[in-house]
Amino acid sequence: MSILKNYISDYIISDEKVKLSTSGIYYIPSDENLTGLKKYIDTLPNVEDPEVFGMHENTNVAFEQQES
Repeated sequence: MSILKNYISDYIISDEKVKLSTSGIYYIPSDENLTGLKKYIDTLPNVEDPEVFGMHENTNVAFEQQES
């Protein structure tokens, strides 16, 4: 629930470009057409970083250690 509180609020529907991560990779695109949205999706990384979930980068290190 605490992660959802970061993303579900009034600022999401503002007219400005809303960043969903500190790096700025993940944001709500302002394009309203399908072609623009597809271009944005193509720029996203194939593997999500922990920042997309509001977590620190070290969580990925801990996950990889557990996997090995």
